[in-house]
Amino acid sequence: MFKKKIKMFIVNIYHSDVFLVTQDVEKYVWEDIRPKITLNFEVQSTDNEVENEIVVNHENLSHYICYTSHKIDWSNTKIVKAATNRINFLALTDDGKIYYTHNSIKGEEEECSIHQMNIHEMNINEEITCMSCGSNFYVVATNSHTFYWGFIYNNSDWMNRSPWFTFKPHKISRFTFKTIVKIACGIDYTLALTDKGKLYGWGGYFFKTCSDYDNIYHDVLSPIRMNIINVKNLSDIAVIDYTNFVKSSKDGLVYAWGFIFRRNYKKPAVCEYTNGFDISNSMTAHSPMSVAGKFINEEFHVLNDLETAFNDQSTSDLTIRVEKQSIYVHKVILKIRSTYFRSMFQPNYVESRQSVIENNYYRYVVYKKFLEYLYTGSINLSSFKNLLDLLQLADALCEKNLQMDCIRKIKKTINVSNVMYLFNLINDMNEGHHKEVKINDVKKLSDIAVIDYANFVKSSKDGLVYAWGFFSFRRNNKKSAVCEYTNAFDISNSMTAHSPMSVTRKFINEEFHVLNDLETAFNDQSTSDLTIMVEKQSIYVHKVILKIRSTYFRSMFQTNYVENRQSVILNNYYRYVIYKKFLEYLYTGSINVLSFKNLLDLLQLADALCEKNLQMDCIRKIKKTINVSNVMYLFNLINDMNEEHHKEELMKYCFNFYFKNMAAVIRTDGFEELDVETKAMLIDKGNTFFSSEISSSGYLE
Repeated sequence: MFKKKIKMFIVNIYHSDVFLVTQDVEKYVWEDIRPKITLNFEVQSTDNEVENEIVVNHENLSHYICYTSHKIDWSNTKIVKAATNRINFLALTDDGKIYYTHNSIKGEEEECSIHQMNIHEMNINEEITCMSCGSNFYVVATNSHTFYWGFIYNNSDWMNRSPWFTFKPHKISRFTFKTIVKIACGIDYTLALTDKGKLYGWGGYFFKTCSDYDNIYHDVLSPIRMNIINVKNLSDIAVIDYTNFVKSSKDGLVYAWGFIFRRNYKKPAVCEYTNGFDISNSMTAHSPMSVAGKFINEEFHVLNDLETAFNDQSTSDLTIRVEKQSIYVHKVILKIRSTYFRSMFQPNYVESRQSVIENNYYRYVVYKKFLEYLYTGSINLSSFKNLLDLLQLADALCEKNLQMDCIRKIKKTINVSNVMYLFNLINDMNEGHHKEVKINDVKKLSDIAVIDYANFVKSSKDGLVYAWGFFSFRRNNKKSAVCEYTNAFDISNSMTAHSPMSVTRKFINEEFHVLNDLETAFNDQSTSDLTIMVEKQSIYVHKVILKIRSTYFRSMFQTNYVENRQSVILNNYYRYVIYKKFLEYLYTGSINVLSFKNLLDLLQLADALCEKNLQMDCIRKIKKTINVSNVMYLFNLINDMNEEHHKEELMKYCFNFYFKNMAAVIRTDGFEELDVETKAMLIDKGNTFFSSEISSSGYLE
């Protein structure tokens, strides 16, 4: 099996079950991933009356591997999400199709072993946003609906557990007009989180015994709203078997309940750190591999602002005419993102001085998609012919990332009628690497993982995973097998302090290159068209990027303003280190400032220039650096802020910290420097901290 390309390799770390599916959709499953060096075994696979069913000789064996083959074509598709729970898995391909395993036989009434499961296809015909599966049921959500299929337990037979199985997806009516952002399934029950931070639950007998809803019937198609006392603004959920976790964005804490150490806890326990979310995410299609491209925080705004700027005549400084149609672009962005345009716009070239360029070499629809790709990193083409033309363009202009993305899309659209057109095109290509079908070595490693004796590495060159070592007992695979999708990195990361909770989000694919190119362009004199002088030091920037990313600069660089014609601007209002960090933030979306004083100055700048995203990021960082000696300096600053929302948020936080540390704070220099009225107010509030007045005042979060 390891001589074939692996489409999916997912591990249920909690139960040590493994699912492996090869490119021709041969499926292998085994129930213990630990190597058994001395165990002798035999595996037999036969065909019988039930198509694709597995029959295994497991006499005298406690752990065994088995195999089945399925008549499904996965050669031109890629798995983008996968979920697993005990003995089932649920997979989503990049063409929007869902595949799942189901372990029952003879009319679907009787459960069977992991080795008799078949792979089924489910068509939802809507874009899947999240999904999960239980022991023998499946839940998927789209932007509009939430669907359920699998075992359903009748109300009257709940305690007797007499289920019936449905292959037809049922819409959960309770979630109509609600957006579900995450689903987490236990063995026989489900938790769902909405975009408003509301929690819903439904399902099996455990859900009834481990919650405060004992007297309510929990029909799987009728979820109930769950209110956890003193826990608000839920931002994440997780389930591992019968243990539940929720995270609050209000206080940053995790709350856990359910069966913990074999005891049933109905009241949630508070937890500051856990890898429970990482383990659950690795089994519920919410791993970093599964949610690639879903950018968060300010990085999303960077990408979104670039996408909005494409073909925007109001900010454009260059018009490219193709087939008598105009495309409005920005020279700086083209130079930053493309070696072809970097060469074209050199100072001594005529194109560098032109505001309109004619291009008659390519069709309009293709050239526009090429330029759009430089802004967004994505290809929005479905036509096979257009994709071929775009690939030819990328090959001619040596745009390697665009070539790779075109090839991925072309592979999905190849069929009997068009494959020869592609064959002819390949012979004319310049880039030899993309002509090759086989990869002989692995280069540019970007990630590693180890689970017991199984090893995984990821290549940033081709985006594939390579695996070797003991994948099952007595099977030492020294040569690496190619794998397109696995949750092994997520499981390894959850146990090696590299979980999403402990590692800053790392972007992949072309969106990463967009962000990286912008970061490289900051303070790059060779591409800059504007120098900002602060404290006699130069910062090299690009007017277009400042206009795209900042309303302040968008107003400054209006056509009739003098700054729009200047190549050097003096700024004497802020310190150099602060203003440089502000400009860098517009390029990167991140703040690399450690000093509390510098963070306060940056917050003041953001407040003065109405940069709301920068304000929010500054506040997050400031909260982490507040201590007894500096909290009163922040308190003073808050009173001068313009933005009421952030002013109120910080004021509450300062009061909260002050009340908890009052005895130490009133002895600091910062407190002594306050005016008499402010000190009297703080002392008065502090003396009544434990009274009902303060508890209901809203000062405490």
